[in-house]
Amino acid sequence: QVLVALSPLHEPYFHLIAPLLSSLVASDTEAVDVRRAAVRALGLLASRVNLAPHASRLLLAVARALPRQVELRVEGLAAIGAILETVRTHT
Repeated sequence: QVLVALSPLHEPYFHLIAPLLSSLVASDTEAVDVRRAAVRALGLLASRVNLAPHASRLLLAVARALPRQVELRVEGLAAIGAILETVRTHT
């Protein structure tokens, strides 16, 4: 929640945050609730921050998590849609 609330402030530093979020989403060892929160955060951040420079890394992490974790599919597809919309509007 804090990550999303402060998103305009850390946009210049998102290159440091993107690897952490993508590794959380793609991790098999993290709890499903943690992974779901990371996917939701990506979806919310995509509507507030330009994620286009990091889209490939984030999309790949979410796409890899979808077949393995049924619980992440709804949030994952919403996040993918939000990231693609960011790419469409910022390129």
